[in-house]
Amino acid sequence: MKKRTISVILSAMLAAGMLAGCGSSSTGASADTTGQTEAADSEAASTDSASSDAAGSVTLRFAWWGGDERNEATQAVIKQYEEAHPGVTIEAEPGSNDGYHDKLATQLASGTAPDIVQIDPETMPTFVDAGDYFVDLNTTSIDLSAFDADYISLRINGNYDGKQIGLPTGIAGPAILVDKTQADKFGVDMTKDGITWEDWLDYGKKVHEQDPESYLFCANKEYITNLFVFTLAKQIGGPIFDDNGKLVATEDTFTKVFTYVKDLYESGAVAPASYQASYVGDDVQADANWIAGKICCSTLLHFNCRRHGGSEPER
Repeated sequence: MKKRTISVILSAMLAAGMLAGCGSSSTGASADTTGQTEAADSEAASTDSASSDAAGSVTLRFAWWGGDERNEATQAVIKQYEEAHPGVTIEAEPGSNDGYHDKLATQLASGTAPDIVQIDPETMPTFVDAGDYFVDLNTTSIDLSAFDADYISLRINGNYDGKQIGLPTGIAGPAILVDKTQADKFGVDMTKDGITWEDWLDYGKKVHEQDPESYLFCANKEYITNLFVFTLAKQIGGPIFDDNGKLVATEDTFTKVFTYVKDLYESGAVAPASYQASYVGDDVQADANWIAGKICCSTLLHFNCRRHGGSEPER
């Protein structure tokens, strides 16, 4: 029987997180949930993709990407779930953001994907178009009534053509973490009312002229895309894609957006792309210049602020 996976969607920029699962034999387990988090957790108990033995025990593989903080938190939840559900074993398969979705695409195509997987909602349509890989949670015993019907019915939250093939796990938004000591040193005020896109270019030039080894932003290509490209494009021309995923942003919009990105690099607002290429995804926290206090601000998702700020009280 064809293996199917349960998906969990996790995204940035108002990111509804999503989980998904695959399987070939039904476990027959039931789910009694009282909240959205429990609903997501209970996927493991009802997916038809688990391996089981004659005694009724079941083993589920669960894959996700993320840094140490997410890994530790996820492992803790897995332990709690296993303690609450004797007979269920969850095999953790954490990975890095780099290459995660490429690896998953290969696993899905070959029928070797984990039973439960984390997926970026922006990547989910590609998997949906490629094949019938995911469990329709509407056909399982998982109780989805704790989710708002309008919310969970959105494509970004895992609903495709009436099939609930993913569940949102949370909402995240982009943020800018300011190193106040550095900002004050260079005379830039990132907290002023009415700050503009042009202000950031001016600030970047001001910082870099004072110290050629310092920059305004710590931002790799992922955060350049999420924070600058997507946001500016929407402000200039409205939605980038329509409800069906068709590109509706114009060439003129993207010309203005990428001209601005070019200006970010040339003004010294961000370090050269060749330098930032070493720091993929959430690894911007490991930027040596940020750690050394040579950057005024770091781009990140809001839930990473504590980790990203480290022990510095002025961040």
